[in-house]
Order: sequence, then C-alpha cells, then structure tokens
Amino acid sequence: MFVTDFEVDLDGRERAEWRNDTALYDYYHSLVDSIPDKIPGVYCLYNKENELLYVGMTVNLQRRIVDHLAKGPASHTKHFADEIASVRCCRVDNPEELDLMETRTIRELVPKYNVEKTPKSPRYQSFLRKEAR
Repeated sequence: MFVTDFEVDLDGRERAEWRNDTALYDYYHSLVDSIPDKIPGVYCLYNKENELLYVGMTVNLQRRIVDHLAKGPASHTKHFADEIASVRCCRVDNPEELDLMETRTIRELVPKYNVEKTPKSPRYQSFLRKEAR
C-alpha cells in the first residue's frame, strides 16, 4: 500500500522547455523543495484530474522529480511532462523494499504510462522471487 510522505501540487505552475538553464533548474527545485534532498523512495505522478500517470523509484526523490518536470532530453517521460499536476512520494530506505514497493504500486494502481511488467521479464521474475521469501 502506498502511503504518501510528501506531496507537491504543481497544477497551474508555468512550464518551460529544458535548455540546460541553471535558473530554470533552480525554478523546478523551488517547486519541490518540500521534499528532502537525497532520500530514496517511490513516487507517483498525477494529472489535474487526479489520474495516475506514472510510478517510479529513485535513490534521490527531489532530483528525479525535477528531472521529470524539466523535460530534459534524456527523460523517458518527457512526452507527458506537461500533464503532471501533482506528485506524491513515499520514503523507502531499504533498496530491496524500494523495488518491491514500486512493482506492487504499479500492479495495484495500473498507471497510464508505465510499461507493463510481463511474467517473462527479468525484473518481474526478480519481483516474484523476492515475494516468495
């Protein structure tokens, strides 16, 4: 079960394309400064209708969420960055629990943009082995 530790409301905030601009990066950081820096966890991205768009995990919640918002060229979620209206985060300190929580959250909530983890994928097989313990 996903328990929200931190939440950021972005609805109505101005967005801009990423241009490797330090001021822009600082602007996005100011939006998520309620999330402590360098903490691991699972995050959920929602649109303005409160529809779950994406679930992810990271070792640095604040930095990863800024990357999503900034629509950087390497971001695999840049195609829906403009839809993000709120972010909910759950702190998870144990690396094994981090992967399990992300997988469970995806299975339970079925986000719009997550790639389905099929029973044949190595990551899903790893999840099943951990669940069996």
